[in-house]
Amino acid sequence: MQNDKNLKHLHRAGVYYLQLNMRKNRVFSNVKMRHALNLVLDKKQLARKVLADGSTPADTFVAPTLAKDQSTGVDFAKEMKPEETHNVAKAQKLWNEGLKEEGRKKADLTYYTDDQTINKNIAQFVQSQVETKLKNAKVEIHAVPAKNVQDNVMRGNFDMYLSLWLADYTDPMSDMDVLQSNNY
Repeated sequence: MQNDKNLKHLHRAGVYYLQLNMRKNRVFSNVKMRHALNLVLDKKQLARKVLADGSTPADTFVAPTLAKDQSTGVDFAKEMKPEETHNVAKAQKLWNEGLKEEGRKKADLTYYTDDQTINKNIAQFVQSQVETKLKNAKVEIHAVPAKNVQDNVMRGNFDMYLSLWLADYTDPMSDMDVLQSNNY
């Protein structure tokens, strides 16, 4: 229906994101490995081919069109977009460096998601991107009822988990507060 002239998209001030377990001795406690994951995922392909619902890729944690920088008038998400959002070669280099720093030869990752079809499709996309583009990486998907997902996330029994944040008010801090270390 994306080509139907009567289709109207409702833009919400929200971002789906991969919540990563950054606790000590977990793969994503290493900043290079987190950066590698970000660079290896083709967010444009995810939005266009997997979601195929009019979603747009997010390159920052702040939702596009949420707020404008008051001093420049530029959308905050565009203003804060990193120069590089997808680079498989750099991702592999960072991944290898991170493995070496952590004294690992490989990384076996657990990805928790609920058992809704779209979320399982997203998990399979992430699994495919990681396993085919990062050597020595394996992703095991656990698609379970939402309560089971939350239980595992609260116990720290995960490496990746798809999460959603909808802004409470039109200020980037509504999004950024989510990333504080004391926010559970």
